[in-house]
Amino acid sequence: MAMVMGSKSPPLLLSLAYLLCVCVAHVTSLSFDYNFSIPGVLNSPDIKYISNASPGSDRIDLTNDTIWSTGCVAYGPPLELWDDTGKVASFTFAIKPHKAQQHQPGNLTIQRTSN
Repeated sequence: MAMVMGSKSPPLLLSLAYLLCVCVAHVTSLSFDYNFSIPGVLNSPDIKYISNASPGSDRIDLTNDTIWSTGCVAYGPPLELWDDTGKVASFTFAIKPHKAQQHQPGNLTIQRTSN
């Protein structure tokens, strides 16, 4: 009797192992880098220009050189900033005003949205 039960266990264990391999979610990390000095990078369909924002030759112009000009740039696909791995999301920005001698108010916002 023990021999008969033992012979049915390996197919059951193999089936269980197969199910676990197939059903486990596949996770990958996301990384991207926009180097604005590379031609065509600013014309990516993932970058959305809003209001007065526009692509320059090697930069993004958020506003015009006029008063009351506003602009915004958004990255199209949603990004997951945190998960259960404990790794931290990292961002680096370099913001240079066109006319550094004038007072130019401004801000940078990273907005959390839900799907």
